[in-house]
Amino acid sequence: MGRPSLERQPDEADRKGCRMASSQGMQVLRSPARTVVVVGPDGGGDIAALAGAVAAEKGALVVLAIGWPPTSAQQDVIHEAMRATAELRLTFEAHLLYGEAELEDHLLAGDKVVGAVAAGPEETAAEHPVASFA
Repeated sequence: MGRPSLERQPDEADRKGCRMASSQGMQVLRSPARTVVVVGPDGGGDIAALAGAVAAEKGALVVLAIGWPPTSAQQDVIHEAMRATAELRLTFEAHLLYGEAELEDHLLAGDKVVGAVAAGPEETAAEHPVASFA
């Protein structure tokens, strides 16, 4: 067999790799909506239930523990969040912050911020959407 002709273009089925977006139609993949839980030194309540609610929305869970060193209550919340999100196959991040001054550095436009995890089903967590920076 000779060298392949440069004029011959492979059929769509013969091509390898991924399609490139064109100016006519671009596919945009959005990252999941983030629910951010701010955990103080006293820890929090039912993070597993919150993870379940986030999973139902196909979102991502972010835990921000404020204060250094982290308390055992904060560590318990982080470990429980890790366990719950792993079971639910949910995107998860945890960040340890030295103080509240660092909080803004870890928030993105569109984040839903939960001030504290509710201690039980009768209590509701305060949710505050983050304003856009645009």
